[in-house]
Amino acid sequence: MKRLNEEQNKRLKGVLKSAAIIFVIGIAYYLFVKITHLGIPCVFNLITGLHCPGCGISRMFISLFALDFKDAFGYNAFVLLIGPVAAIFVLRHYIIYILKGTQKSDKLETVLLIIAIILAIAFGVLRNIPTFSFLAP
Repeated sequence: MKRLNEEQNKRLKGVLKSAAIIFVIGIAYYLFVKITHLGIPCVFNLITGLHCPGCGISRMFISLFALDFKDAFGYNAFVLLIGPVAAIFVLRHYIIYILKGTQKSDKLETVLLIIAIILAIAFGVLRNIPTFSFLAP
């Protein structure tokens, strides 16, 4: 197995440091919500009364920590389903960045990102239509 060179090691340490910071913030937010029962409200929902595609994500993650997949799906089915695919592409993106030093997306990533954005918008619209109220958090 080939060892990383000095520049690749530097990029790896930067990525791991960023990931650790995000992880610690996520755990701190989780603990804050579990202790206080206060979460960050959705500004879009506060202003419009509508559910955005991201509404319910905090409750989804809290349900996932409790291994309650049914509730997690109910809070935000879109993010729960697209999350693993997105995680694979983010991981792939960072591996390429660490090894090659570039963050340029290829055509497949760009097409999939556009599809994900279209699906997120459609999910956001559908969850506000009474017929699809089961999609609301």
